[in-house]
This record gives sequence, C-alpha cells and structure tokens, in this order.
Amino acid sequence: MRTAFAAALVLFAIVALDVRAQEAEITVPPAPPVTLLPTAHPALPARPSDFWFVPSEFPPASTARSELPTQKFARGAKLVDSGDFAAGLALIDAADVSGTPLMTYSRYYRAKALAGLNRFSDALALLDNLEAERQAGGAGYLFAEGAPMHRAELEVARQDAKEAVHILEDLASKPSLTTPEEVWLRLGRAAEADGNRDKAIDAYRKVYYEYPLSLQALDAQSLLARLDNASLADRFTLELARAERIFTARRWAQARAGFEPLAGIATGDDKELVALRLAECDYYLDRFRASRDALQPYLKGASRKAEARFFSLTATRALGDNDTYVAEARALVEEFPHSTWAAETLNNLASHYVILDDDATADDVFKELWRRFPDSRYSERAAWKVGWWAYKNGRFADAAQAFDAGAAAFPRADTRPAWLYWSGRAHDQTGETAIANERYRLELADYENSYYGRLAGKLLASRGEPAVEGTVTIPPVLGADPVPTADVVRQLVGLEMYDAALKEFIRHEQAQHETAPDRFDHLRGAINTMKRAYPQYLAAGGEDLPPAVLEVIYPLDYWPFIDKYAKANDLDPYLMAALIAQESTFTADVRSGANAYGLMQLLPATGRSYAGKVGLGRFTTSMLTMPEANIRMGMRYFKEL
Repeated sequence: MRTAFAAALVLFAIVALDVRAQEAEITVPPAPPVTLLPTAHPALPARPSDFWFVPSEFPPASTARSELPTQKFARGAKLVDSGDFAAGLALIDAADVSGTPLMTYSRYYRAKALAGLNRFSDALALLDNLEAERQAGGAGYLFAEGAPMHRAELEVARQDAKEAVHILEDLASKPSLTTPEEVWLRLGRAAEADGNRDKAIDAYRKVYYEYPLSLQALDAQSLLARLDNASLADRFTLELARAERIFTARRWAQARAGFEPLAGIATGDDKELVALRLAECDYYLDRFRASRDALQPYLKGASRKAEARFFSLTATRALGDNDTYVAEARALVEEFPHSTWAAETLNNLASHYVILDDDATADDVFKELWRRFPDSRYSERAAWKVGWWAYKNGRFADAAQAFDAGAAAFPRADTRPAWLYWSGRAHDQTGETAIANERYRLELADYENSYYGRLAGKLLASRGEPAVEGTVTIPPVLGADPVPTADVVRQLVGLEMYDAALKEFIRHEQAQHETAPDRFDHLRGAINTMKRAYPQYLAAGGEDLPPAVLEVIYPLDYWPFIDKYAKANDLDPYLMAALIAQESTFTADVRSGANAYGLMQLLPATGRSYAGKVGLGRFTTSMLTMPEANIRMGMRYFKEL
C-alpha cells in the first residue's frame, strides 16, 4: 500500500511536451528577471471531517434493537419523503434528537407528516415555531427556504391560496435562493389556484424563459401552453433571451430550435443576431457549408461582422480550403486587431499550423497571440508553446523569459509546474545557477508532490542545495468563512440524507456569492472539484492531507495495471498515469465526442489494430471500456508513436 500511495503522489505530470518543434528565428525581447513567489493557499481545516463536511465517525450499522435515535429519525424522514406519512411520523415521534443539530429537521419533518395526514393545525403550529426561530437568528436552507415553501404548500391544501401567494412572493424576492426555479413554479401554481391567471403566467414565464435548462422549465412549458395566449411576436423578446441562454450553454440543436421561429419576425439588429446564431449553430452541428453560406450577407456591413467572418473562415477551414482560411484569418486579425474574435482566430490559426507540423510558423502565431492578447484565455497555452519551442531550439534565455512570464501571469495555471521546472533548466543552460535553484525551490514549495516537483527535488539534492529557504515560505492567508450549518450538514451526510445536506451547503455557498455546488461534488468522487478545493495537494506537505481526501484526488483503482503494462513497454508508469488522468480522469467507460473510448481514449480503429498485437484475440469495441484491455492496447500504441 505504501508503494502504491507513493506512486499516486506523482500521478499527474503535465503531458504537454511538443516534440515536433523546429527551429525559429524570431526571439523574445530581453527582459529583467521575473520575481516569482510561492502560492498563498487558504488555511486548511483543523479537523479531517471539515475537509468535506462529513462526520468524524459514521454511525454503525443498526438493527431494530441497536438503532440510534438519529438513525430512527432518518428512516422516518425518508418514509415521509416517500409519502408514507403515518409510518414516518411514528418513527420521528419515537426518535429523541433533542439537543442535536437535527432537532430543527425533526420538527420540519413532523410538520410535513402531519400535513400529509390532514392535521393542518398541528402542522401550522410547528411551522410557526420554525418561523419564530428564523426571526431569532436561525440560519440555513430549512429556515430560509424549506419551511416557507412547505408552509405555502400547506396553505394551498387548506384552500388559502392567496396566503400561499404572499409567502412565495416574499420568498421569490430574496437573493441567493437554492432553487429559484422551484419557488417560481410553486408561485405560479399558487396564483393559478387563487384564480390570478396573469400572475400565474408571469411566474411560469419566469421559469420557462430564465431557467430553460431546468426540469421545472418542462412543467412551466406545459402550463403556459394551457394558459398563455400571447402571440410569438408578443413573446419575441422573451423567446430571444431564452434561445441566447441555451446557446450560451452550448446546447446547439436546442438553441437552433429556439432561434428558428424568430427568424421570420425579427427586425433590425435582432434580425442580424438571429441569423448569426442560426449559422453558428449550424457550424457547431457540423453543417459547415450551410453555415458559411448563411453568413455571406454579414461579412462586410454587419454590426457583428468580425464574429460573422470568424465563423465563416472557420467553416472554410473545416471544408478543407486551407489557403483561403489562412488568408481570411490574417485579414480578420489585421482589420480587428483588438477584437476578442482576433484572439480566437490567432489561437485557431496556431493550432492549424501545429496540425500541419509547421511548428515554426505556429510559434510565430503563438508569439503574436501572446503579444496582442496577454490576458486572453489562450495566453497560458501560448506562453507554454513559445517557451518550449525556444528551449527545444537552444534559445534558453528566450525560453526562461517565456516560462517565467507565464508562471508570473498565471499563478494557478495547470502548466505552472512545468513552467517553473523548465525555467530552472533554461536558467541552468545560461549559467544562471542561482536563479535556477530558486526556481527548483519554488517548484518544491508549490508542487513537491508532482512529477516536476520530484525532478526538482532530485536536482537540488544532487547539488547539495537546501530544498527550502526562508525566502520561499507560504504567507499566511485567511481561511474561508465557516459554514454556519456545518454540524447539520455532517449529521445529514452521516445519515445518508444527501439531498438535504447538499441544499444546506448550496444555501451557504450562494449566500457567499459563489457558484455552488462545486465543493460538495466530492461526495460523488469529483476529482477535479477536490483539486480546486485543496490545491495544497501538490505543494510541500500535501502528502499530509487526510487519506480520504488524497484517495479522491489520486484514484488508485487501476494502478496495478498501469504499473504492470508501463514497465512491460519500457514506459514511465507515472507518466502513463498522468496521461490517463488527462485523457479520461480514470473513467473506464467514458466515450468522447470523437468516438474515443476508455481510460486511454482509444479509437475503435486503433483497438482493432492492436488487440492482436497484445494477445487479446479478436477485437470487439467493448474491449475499449475494459480497464486492463484498454491499458494494454493503449500503452503498446503509445510506445510505437
């Protein structure tokens, strides 16, 4: 186990070396040395259970005789949620959870059960108590949303829909709702029950048009079909905004279906926008010729002509007319030098040359991209490409400058471990040993538990250099705001009441103006989420994170296969593990949009060629999702590249 754990610590090397580089003559202008500092990480939680809001100990498996009160309550709550109110109420009444964080939830579920049994007065009394607690300072989802929504539901059942509307209108006006689309849908239903058709339509429209990707939008759509008699022209602005939201979410077919009915009635600027969006949807749906033809009227005089020309030239490239593509790309960059579409064009143009193995020209384009748009989302990639090309061609001063500039500009980039290490190597080549050693120390401070961190450590050790000096300490930073309902969340997780726990956590995150539920997805094994939550896993001391956290970040399920077949093919097993992490995040049955399967993302044609070579016999596509078979074929294929 110790060997496997040590192996896991170096799984995620950055596999980004462009070995096809050729010499280029353009150099990066000289610049003074860049000062690089260690990354300042938020303070880590003091208790292991705080890393992911689980209890320190889970309750033991229970029997009827040994069942804890909290377990009995959880059973009752699940029965209430399933509609078995009498059985659930009996268990909740028998579960003494007074004095625990679950006391509020016990009252809430008791109210739900009583309402389900038509004991409305008793249920209302409990909900009134919860409201009094909220006004006295009670925090969390249950107080802010759960109880008011149930109170409104109860008022509708009592034939007092008007009161339900008042409750839900007040709730809908509050910021940071966990599920605003659910609140608005309930408001619409309450208004409809109250006979207020216009208010119901407004609420249903809110759901359908502003939350088009939600499940509630499907309900709202059917309800609007029954109530809303407004013409498409009257709804044009709403329909256009809805289609734009779907387009932004990259649902191309669904977005096209939203824009298409608007084309015949749009006027002015909206007409141009709808036409462009339809053409862009066609491009993303691989209808390249139709897309390019539809864009022709908007290439010269349109207000969005840069955007139109970008998609037109990109469709031209997809149709195989490379010469026209390059000419049009260059013309767009020159005519719109400050447009974000110029940045998109340069990035795609550089990729075009990379695909053609014209790395020298690609290097020129990457430099231009970096110079013109130093803050674009492609600058990180450009910095790496420019630096590595310079290093491969012996221009070590230029390489060091590029790597240092990238590491300074993008302190959280995935390529930063590689930048720091190869900056050190480049400074070594120019005789700047002191700067090189500083880069290696910084690599250790921030990324000791990465592939490049281990290489940097070996270099420093071979030189007799100290691994860490006082100048590379991590400055203290304040930790995140505590979650006021953390104890409740832990209790709910321990009882496997995950939906309730998640709502409590989302409520806190949204109140902090963050995008939830990113940090809670680790309950489902979300590797990337855990990395974002605790980037210290790569830094010096990262091996001291709780084992449960490290096991999520470093999944070891397939390490025996990786180690076995990497060594059989004379490959570095850690490098292969990093490649698998990059390709599939260790998901054995994943299939990409390019029809590549499994851990090493192999195409069926590749599998068909290599199954016999590695002794797997007759190939079937299902082999690609079998972990061992995929790794055997993939590593042999990688060796022969």
